Amino acid sequence: MSQSSENFDQDFILIHEQSSFAPPPDAVTDAMTDAEDDAVPLEEIFAQTPDADDKPSERRGRLSRNFSILLIVLAVLVVLFCLPNVAERFYYFMTRGKMQAEAEVARELLKEIKNVQEIIPWVVKAAEPSVVGIESHRHITLPDGTRLAQTEEGSGVFVDADGYVLTNHHVVAGSEKFVISLSDGRKLEDVTVVGFDPIIDLAVLRVQSPLQKVDSSLGEKFIPIPWGNSTEAEVGETVIAIGNPYGFSHTVTSGILSAKERYLQDSSGYRTQEYLQIDAAINPGNSGGPLVNVRGELIGINTLITHESFSGIGLAIPSNLAKQVYEQIRKSGVVLHGWIGIRMRPVSKDDIKDIGTATTNGVFVIETVRGGAAEKAGLERGDIIISIDGKKVNDIVHFAHTIIMTTPQTNLTLEVIREGETKEIEVTVGRRPQFYRRR
Repeated sequence: MSQSSENFDQDFILIHEQSSFAPPPDAVTDAMTDAEDDAVPLEEIFAQTPDADDKPSERRGRLSRNFSILLIVLAVLVVLFCLPNVAERFYYFMTRGKMQAEAEVARELLKEIKNVQEIIPWVVKAAEPSVVGIESHRHITLPDGTRLAQTEEGSGVFVDADGYVLTNHHVVAGSEKFVISLSDGRKLEDVTVVGFDPIIDLAVLRVQSPLQKVDSSLGEKFIPIPWGNSTEAEVGETVIAIGNPYGFSHTVTSGILSAKERYLQDSSGYRTQEYLQIDAAINPGNSGGPLVNVRGELIGINTLITHESFSGIGLAIPSNLAKQVYEQIRKSGVVLHGWIGIRMRPVSKDDIKDIGTATTNGVFVIETVRGGAAEKAGLERGDIIISIDGKKVNDIVHFAHTIIMTTPQTNLTLEVIREGETKEIEVTVGRRPQFYRRR
């Protein structure tokens, strides 16, 4: 046995010996006899009535004390029952409150700081509380019929305090369940899909906190990121991407805005998209996360890279386009895209010779769809569309994107070249047949 153990045993024995004092036997006997003489039968106790000297004020005092004790017992039981929820609520309120305060202070400081190296940490503090990680759970079926569970990770960003998250459609497509990881450490599974747009590759989720289920009046508010204006963003300015590449949560990378109005199309030649080009590193898992400017404002949704891993070219959906889609989804769960009903191709050098135009800008109308908006407006095969509402048409992808993002029933003025002559044709944009509803 160690020295400390021996000391402990000695101390214990000493305390025990000191407390084992016993009174003399005669004293015990006398005390018991006195107690028996003074004892009152139990039935007499209950049969006793209040003494005349027992004043009403004293009785009220006893009742008040008893009632107070009862209230204390009930309060303790309530606290014990609600303690887990209260503790959780208190912890996350404190955490979220601190993060929100930091974000607000950071946004104010960003208006004053000019040095880029000093400003980036404050940009992160301003934007990071709005960023979420998204786990998408789905099942895939192999050729032999075997079903396998699959989990993919992406990113998203709160754009509304009521729990609306903006992300890419390809992050959530085909998924059966979602887990949202918040910046305060919580993981929330009460997630619904409000709506999505596969053409623009955006989706809107709605997240609810368990605390709101405990107390519906709680009205927990999340921390949304402020919208920026992607049209006003300048090529060469500093941008910051935040997301969860390869599962590394809240990864921050920075770079510059390399180009604007980058248009891509898929192999069908129909799907088109406008992007911001950046050199801030983004990788698988960054999809759906925010691209922010030095004021901590959302100017894009990180979406694509040109290779399987980052090679210096990343693409983000401009915030102005994303906001337009988001507002349509919030309003109705449906994104309506424009359509005029033509088949088209780029303008060739042969077309230039035939019609005498000096530029290959614009689109060549191959044919119009019967009953479509273009046919009703008077467009014909061989027409070359060179502008929309006075804005030059750069190429086929630019034209298609402009039409797709035009609200149905909008009137557009198309400037066309027909047989060497220029004329204006007004067309009422129709609704694209393939539209997508909330699921």
